Amino acid sequence: MQQNACRTLRSSILVSARVLLILLFCGLSVAWNPLFAQDKSVTLHVKELPLGEVVKELKKQTGKDFLFSNREVNVDRNVTVSVSNMALKEVLPLVFGKDYRFEIGENVVIVRPFVAVTADGQKGGFVVRGVVTDTKKQPIPGVTVKVANTTVGTATNNAGQFVLRLPITKGSLEISFVGFKSQTVNFTENTKDTIRVILKEDVTGLDEVQVIAYGQQKKRTVISAVSSVKADDIKELPTHSLESLLQGHMAGVEVNNMSGAPGGGGSIVAIRGYNSLFVDSETSGSQGDEGEDRRYGTPLYVVDGVPIQAFTSPITGTNTLSDLDPSMIESIEVLKDAASAAIYGSRAGNGVILITTKKGRAGQAKFTANVSYFASWLPKTPTQTGGHLERMFNIQGLRNTVTPYQDKDGTWKIPTSYEEVYNFKSEQSDNSPMYDWFWGTNGVRNTALFLQDSLNEFYNNSTNWWKYTYHTANVYNANIQASGGSEKIHYMIGAGYYKEEGIMYGSDYQRVNVLTNISVQPTKRLTLDNQLSLSYTDRSRGNGTGGSKVEGVTVNPMQSTTLYPGESYIKENLLEKLNSISQKNHGYGARYRLVLGYDIIRNLNLKISGSIDFNQQNMNQFSPSSWDKYYHWTRSEGTIGRNLSLLNENLLNYSFTIRQNHNFSVLLGLSFQKDQSFSNAGSGQNGPNDFVHYVQGTWGNNEGLVNLAEPGSNKVLYGPAYTYSSDFEEERMNSYFGRLTYNFKEKYMFEATIRRDGSSVFGEDVRWATFPSLAVGWAFSDEPFMKKLYWLSFGKIRVSWGKSGQKFRQRYLAHGLMKDSHNTYFGNAGIEPDASGGVINRKLTWEETNQYDVGLDVSLFDYRVKLTCDYYYRKTTGQLNQMMLPTDVSLHNFQWRNDLGVSNQGLEVELTADIFRETDVKWRMKFNISRNWNRFLESSNGRDLQRNVLGRPLYRMGVFKTDGFYNTMEEVPHYYMETNGIPKPLTTEGKYEIFFPGTRKIIDLNGDGKITTSDQYYSKSPLPLAHGGFINEITWNQFDLNVLFTYSIGRHTINIYKYMNADPGFSDENPLLGDVRKYDSWTGADNKNHDFPRNQLYMALKYQFTGEYDECIENVHFIRLKQLTLGYNLHERFAKKIGLSGARLFLTMENLFLLTNYSGLDPEIVDITDGFDALRAYPLPRKFSVGLTINF
Repeated sequence: MQQNACRTLRSSILVSARVLLILLFCGLSVAWNPLFAQDKSVTLHVKELPLGEVVKELKKQTGKDFLFSNREVNVDRNVTVSVSNMALKEVLPLVFGKDYRFEIGENVVIVRPFVAVTADGQKGGFVVRGVVTDTKKQPIPGVTVKVANTTVGTATNNAGQFVLRLPITKGSLEISFVGFKSQTVNFTENTKDTIRVILKEDVTGLDEVQVIAYGQQKKRTVISAVSSVKADDIKELPTHSLESLLQGHMAGVEVNNMSGAPGGGGSIVAIRGYNSLFVDSETSGSQGDEGEDRRYGTPLYVVDGVPIQAFTSPITGTNTLSDLDPSMIESIEVLKDAASAAIYGSRAGNGVILITTKKGRAGQAKFTANVSYFASWLPKTPTQTGGHLERMFNIQGLRNTVTPYQDKDGTWKIPTSYEEVYNFKSEQSDNSPMYDWFWGTNGVRNTALFLQDSLNEFYNNSTNWWKYTYHTANVYNANIQASGGSEKIHYMIGAGYYKEEGIMYGSDYQRVNVLTNISVQPTKRLTLDNQLSLSYTDRSRGNGTGGSKVEGVTVNPMQSTTLYPGESYIKENLLEKLNSISQKNHGYGARYRLVLGYDIIRNLNLKISGSIDFNQQNMNQFSPSSWDKYYHWTRSEGTIGRNLSLLNENLLNYSFTIRQNHNFSVLLGLSFQKDQSFSNAGSGQNGPNDFVHYVQGTWGNNEGLVNLAEPGSNKVLYGPAYTYSSDFEEERMNSYFGRLTYNFKEKYMFEATIRRDGSSVFGEDVRWATFPSLAVGWAFSDEPFMKKLYWLSFGKIRVSWGKSGQKFRQRYLAHGLMKDSHNTYFGNAGIEPDASGGVINRKLTWEETNQYDVGLDVSLFDYRVKLTCDYYYRKTTGQLNQMMLPTDVSLHNFQWRNDLGVSNQGLEVELTADIFRETDVKWRMKFNISRNWNRFLESSNGRDLQRNVLGRPLYRMGVFKTDGFYNTMEEVPHYYMETNGIPKPLTTEGKYEIFFPGTRKIIDLNGDGKITTSDQYYSKSPLPLAHGGFINEITWNQFDLNVLFTYSIGRHTINIYKYMNADPGFSDENPLLGDVRKYDSWTGADNKNHDFPRNQLYMALKYQFTGEYDECIENVHFIRLKQLTLGYNLHERFAKKIGLSGARLFLTMENLFLLTNYSGLDPEIVDITDGFDALRAYPLPRKFSVGLTINF
């Protein structure tokens, strides 16, 4: 079945390949004549015509400009020429004469007279020299300097200097550099001195180049919603989490750091709301796991044009994005609306993040070395009651313990004395009242040893386990980068090392990475880009935490009483697993891309690229015999997972202008992608000894078997000492796409894209899908009637619509799988359908997102204030759902369908203000805020689904409805459910577990007379109402200060650990959290609301300390000082004295403080899709770093 799908896909590939060949043939056929500029054919029949007029005719036929000096060429001289279809290089000597030489370029022909070489060995010609600096008189390398209206030019060197040898003695030079205002400088034959040019910073930003999908575009003409983070914003924040760097910088991009575990995937990125419904399989053992990254709505990440595999490894728990070194990133662009992202089609449903790494620049050779050291620690620990106070609280709770009973007449009572308990007689053993736990019932007395302090050797201990399981950790970071180039070659080579010791034991992470970007131009028309990235990661653990995307704590301090001594117990017991189990988690990543670019004719460019994205995760875990409490066997297990993505893309770009006002750009593309996943896993048990960690030779007995019978028995039950499993999956996707952009005078703008994707994942009839987009823009500030608004510097309105998609992760869900069968036929094992995938649905297809966007870009007061506002609406339909079928006897009882729908709409605001711009102290402020409305729109049967309520925000919290506490037995609801006709009080799934005075008043919503999880209802959503960031950048002389605040408003959270660890007891498993002296517990009938029920041991009655109550939901707001960086740049004149081009010293602090109304520790690490804080997440560390950057 799958073979037929692959065969059909191969046919599609052949068809697409033929289309590509036809496209290339047409392009090359059209451009065959101009392949070489000097072979351009010319037909010219003139007689006694002035040379100037002949040149105009040549320009008309060839489309080339002619550059020469009027002093060296007599344009009034009459020329007589008669040629037909002759090469341009042969015509030129006939027109100008044999005393001239010609340099024929793509767009220009330079005419020079033959001159003798001078005494200094230099050729003659007019020489223009100059130097380019900024307003601080610092030289600017890499500035483009060219003759106006030509392509003749050069670039400045490291000293900002340039030299041009020209055949003309008068003209203009155009000088431009990214981030600065372009200038035009005139020169004449009298220009003898060096031209000095001072470039001013371009405060408009409109001429900056914006990275977009498959190319670049001037920011002024961008009419889609794109937000950016530049290298300067993240340059001094070495981290394991690339996603964390985005937090607070952009509107519409919500980043929640739900785990601080180094190298893990604990940062969740949501672009314009949440789409994923977390639909899990409802059938045990069935297919349905979309993976945690797919569940959390991970966007598409594209690095230097290559869509990469961004996931958290289920083998090692390493996030593949951790392979990227932030110091080697030039910029990060987030494509938020469909107009910008739809060209990525079926992968853009959750948004697209473009990552551009650093490249070399012509004339700008430099070497940079950076080193930094961090110290990190746990910012805050929960309040804990320990020692004597813990014992007294538990003893008092045991003494307060009462249990109700049913009297002989059927009435329910609460014992009020010891005598009442002693005198009660019942034939039912579980109908036994209790007035004091130590006294027990009339038949069973409990031990009083718990009261004997003198017998407790740990009585004087009061250990705070958070101080032992966490420690101050070190973080080391170092990297080097070399970049530069000439007109023919650009290069950037970098290497980095990063090591972070986790603040919790057994959670360290290391990364080594190498990056090379080399671009070569062997001919004027041909370019070759070569990009290679290699990485190695080590995320070894000591406890086998597995591959969860959001990693929790590696050592749980909530599992031990404070009465244990910390110094010895932490070594012998709490860290036993860490010390005894050895788990090695290693990752290897490689990404390679080769791009061949060819300029067919002027402004017509063909790019053919091939890329490989490879990732391998290895895990080996060894458990010693001491860890196996039953058999006392050693165990070794290992898993290797490989993921490979092969991509070929072919792009044809053509840009042209009509009548100088109508600007067009056309992009056509073909894409072929193949993804593969491999895995091999095995294990061995009962090895030779605790020193052999890897399975080699024979484990178990001589036959490789182990006896699985109960130890010490005479029974024999042999089983294999080894296990092995393997897996292989493959999918392919073919695509063709295009984009058309148009603008009139950069004032009226239009853009349209279309992409058609075909994937082997879906059934043959629904394999292909089309993803279009349209966008229009109007720069209204350029209208004449707007000129009177002096305070308006620039204004643009954007409107867009588009469709993007998403495919499910399970590659064979729409095709079905076969598996081995236990049945045999003549001794041969057979195969049978794999029922875990349900009834095959050939119509399973794409998840589609329609999105509308209206945006406004405004700059005010000479670009001092810049404001961007967007309103969007996005509707996602066709999401995967497991539909149960009305049968329980057939092979299949469910089917996967495209049934579900979600909507997100919201407002985004980004504000940038240069408060001080032209003073010694410069202050730039940035502020952004996002408000998103999220709704569950569609289900297959029009009913709520799991924790999602139709018409309401997603991920609602399942809680009990409560109404205070019961003060009397009369308040407890009674139900006539007994056969004897006697009313029975409300219970919790048992006969005698009734509610009584002092217990929580939990409402029986379904009216069945008992409280179970069926009485929970879906209350609030943990998703925030608004979120954003606030940034301040201040510079003064050589000092700079950068401060970033992040905030979240209106999250709903339950501090569940406050209740779970507040019940009294006699066990030594859990510490008491909070100060018990401040506990607000029910002590008597007062008709007041309290935090906790009556302080006693609830042996049978459930749900008294779960925390899952609607009254416990907190409306949480917080603001965090995410980053504070203070830097000093060594003055250039001092740097030069020690042989440097620059040096910088910086101090950085992360997570410096948190202001919140939340009763718990940190609301950010609470699962954004759950809302319950059980204090099991890996906390976010506070970091302090010092670093040094040196430039040569």
